[in-house]
Amino acid sequence: MTLHPHADAASRLSQLVDEKFHLLVALLEKGEQQRQMIETGDATALLHLLAEKQTLISDLQRLQDAISTIQLAGELVWPSPELRGRCQAAAQQCNALGQQVLEMEAVCERQATTQRDAMAKQIQEFSNFNSRSSNSYSLDDETHLAEFDESS
Repeated sequence: MTLHPHADAASRLSQLVDEKFHLLVALLEKGEQQRQMIETGDATALLHLLAEKQTLISDLQRLQDAISTIQLAGELVWPSPELRGRCQAAAQQCNALGQQVLEMEAVCERQATTQRDAMAKQIQEFSNFNSRSSNSYSLDDETHLAEFDESS
């Protein structure tokens, strides 16, 4: 049994930070998969991936709430300087990974927007072509037929 309850909290904090690190790694991997799916236009697979990412994001929020609760509870007593140093290093890695995840999200958003705009342009061009084609086949003005002189 630990002599000081704050030492238990410090150990728990270290564990939560490690879990956060692993979740961020998973989110970064999912972000890369998302980028590739946007690039290839695989909308069905992308929707499934986004659902998986949402679960990871919810887990990350739960972890962050638990971390904040421990941090707000007061001063921590670390069982060893090594554990404290390891936890600090992991927290710094989490910050760096979190930044990478945000950057990947921005890349995906720009890529999706570009692809959406290109698709909208293609649809508009097709619609314009379809309208011109329909107008070309229209025989609503009989004067066009009368203009032909069959005696020539």
